[in-house]
Amino acid sequence: MTRVDQWERRFYEVLEAAASRPLAYGQHDCALFVAQCIKAITGADFGDRFRGTYKTSREAFAVCQAHGSLEALVTARLGPPGPPRRAKRGDIVAIPHARFGLSLGVCDGLSGIFIGQGGFLIAPRQEFSMSWPV
Repeated sequence: MTRVDQWERRFYEVLEAAASRPLAYGQHDCALFVAQCIKAITGADFGDRFRGTYKTSREAFAVCQAHGSLEALVTARLGPPGPPRRAKRGDIVAIPHARFGLSLGVCDGLSGIFIGQGGFLIAPRQEFSMSWPV
C-alpha cells in the first residue's frame, strides 16, 4: 500500500478526533477506527461497506464470523500479517480479545492505540499478537 502525501498530519488528525469518542459499534469501534486510520494514511476506505451496518457487539461479531473471523477480514483487505515486533507508525496491530479473538489498533511507533469504552487504551508493543503493514 502506498502512503499519501502528508499522511502523518492526516493520521494524527484522525487520532485527535477519536481520542475521547466512546465505543459505538458500527460507527466507532476497533475495526472502523483502524479503517479511518488507513484512509488517512493511504486514501483507501476499507470501512465504507461496513460503517452503519451493525449496532451491537453481537451484530459486529456476526459480521466478523461472516468473513471467517476478524483476522480473516483484515487479512483479506491488507494481506498477510507480519511480525508484530516490526510494526511501525501507522501499521495495524492486534492484541487478544476474549469475544472477537482480536482487538485492532494502530501502532504509534512505540505502542498501540486501541478503542475502549471511554476513549483510547494504550497497549505496549510486547502485547501485540499480530500486525499488518499499511
